[in-house]
Amino acid sequence: MSGIVFCAGSDALARCEAMINPSHNERFTKSVLAISDSWACGKLWSNKLVHEKAPVQIDELMILLDGELYKKGGPELQPEAIFYNLYRQGNFEQRVTELNGSFAGAVIDSHRGQITFFNDRLGTRTLFFAEISGQLLASTKPLYLLADPTVSRQLNRQAFFEMLSFRRICSNHTLYTGIQVMPGGSVWRWFDNKLSRKKVWKLNWKTPDFSLREAPEIFATHLVHAGENRLSEYERGGILLSGGIDSRLVLAATQGAGHNVSCLTLGPFDNREVGVARSVASAAKAPFRYIPNPPEALIETFDEATIAAQGTHVTPFTFFRRLPELAVDHDVLFSGHALDIAFRGFYLPCRTFRIGKGSVRTPLLGGIKKENLPDEMIRIWRASTPLRSLQKVLDIKLHPELMERQRQAAIYALTQADIQDPYNALEAFAFHTQSLHYTWSDFIAMETVIRHRALCFDKDLFDFCRSLPPLWRAQGEIPRRALKLLAPALTNELDANTGYPLRWNGWQHISAMLLRSGLQKLKLWPKRTLPTGMATHGSWANLGQLLRLHPGFRERLNRLYQDPALLDTGILSSSGIKKAVEEHLSNSADHRKLLHTLLSMSTWFRAFPYTSV
Repeated sequence: MSGIVFCAGSDALARCEAMINPSHNERFTKSVLAISDSWACGKLWSNKLVHEKAPVQIDELMILLDGELYKKGGPELQPEAIFYNLYRQGNFEQRVTELNGSFAGAVIDSHRGQITFFNDRLGTRTLFFAEISGQLLASTKPLYLLADPTVSRQLNRQAFFEMLSFRRICSNHTLYTGIQVMPGGSVWRWFDNKLSRKKVWKLNWKTPDFSLREAPEIFATHLVHAGENRLSEYERGGILLSGGIDSRLVLAATQGAGHNVSCLTLGPFDNREVGVARSVASAAKAPFRYIPNPPEALIETFDEATIAAQGTHVTPFTFFRRLPELAVDHDVLFSGHALDIAFRGFYLPCRTFRIGKGSVRTPLLGGIKKENLPDEMIRIWRASTPLRSLQKVLDIKLHPELMERQRQAAIYALTQADIQDPYNALEAFAFHTQSLHYTWSDFIAMETVIRHRALCFDKDLFDFCRSLPPLWRAQGEIPRRALKLLAPALTNELDANTGYPLRWNGWQHISAMLLRSGLQKLKLWPKRTLPTGMATHGSWANLGQLLRLHPGFRERLNRLYQDPALLDTGILSSSGIKKAVEEHLSNSADHRKLLHTLLSMSTWFRAFPYTSV
């Protein structure tokens, strides 16, 4: 598990050792250094990445870095020198957020008696802090801080409600009052035994200086440059290839950058998505490998995946079991993560058509009220635990507190961004500190085994995203047209999500899906069968059915209503949990998001119990 730690206080060296040692294994190299009698730092880093190294001493400065800076040709081989120069030039706060990278770290200036902590502008990596009576602990993982017995483990009520509601902690809290989060785009300083906090960059949007017709070509150019910046001749790369457009764009970008990266597809069985991915790789003349990931085996590494998610996310257990196997032949993995949010308006409220028991999203923006924007965000945010599930397990007296805690989380996200268009409020909630985004959990867990890089956050590409009006993003045509420019053959393959050629525009897909639904109702179009109710035609298991049908998960669920870690909070009801479990297992209600969250929290608190509420 890569990462950094820092201690300012008594027994600093021994405390850094104690924080980092439990995570050290054969995949990582360790360095722990004493800087003075009361300052020390440590780092774990991958043995496979040539640009990663121990903390670097330059003159009287120590540069402690977790992460990477990018340039054409791949990661910078001496990124510490760049941070050193920025610090020496005296304009660190202004310049650090202009860097292209995914990083968090510190400049330790023993001459001035000052430590400057920083992270990238979107917080794709961030720092966690514990202040204890004039002493400071900092790390890139809450897990490290929890190894220090002086850190308060009192339960943070706001964070607990956020985890229940949003399936992640999305503000500057953790589950423990003694540990706080540094937001993305921040520079904090420790001086004279005090921590000063400053956010130096805010997420904002700008008016485009290009037309909608010009946008696909600009997008394609930036995407290829992002591939050039994140691919190195020193590393073996693989792409997590699904059957949709986002990972297909990454494949086209890597090939446009002159690299032939292998394609990897995991699935519960050799299903429709695997077949599409195989065809896409063949069309791109790229190596392809299918990795079976049967849902029956997912429980094997559930506890380990919970720990890897650091207590800030629900357990990302779907791919976790197969990560060591992926790391054998690869040093880094690429994904299409966040391209759907940034360029296809995944969270934007759009109008939908009902199709049988499901619905289809149209490229037409739905209504959002400018007034009372935090409440609008909560109403529209579709990744949350459904309110009916939450109310089932909370005492009725706590329902007003639930609403207020949700609102506080939304308000916090809005303060981290400059919002003019209310549709961008949802993007702010997604992107204000990316490492806290709920789908980032898979990649936090991945970093315990192998480095992950997302092209979406390349500086120029994401700046381009910030100039796209919400309607353009909702229409989703810019990525599709860009793919036609980069790799037309890849658009001829089916979209696994709809079953129709990706080259078709959104309305063509919608029309075809409506026609297919009608023919299925008339029994003139056969539906594909699944080998087990726990499987899907995509990359993921069917979470609701997995919890219902898997004996191991059923056993865990049936113990939840007696779990002291959940009940001692005074927030959850034993009878309410029991009722929710019974309803889900009997298939009379769908509480999969809630139960997944409760299983995650129960497992986490078993490993890292809170001491009081």
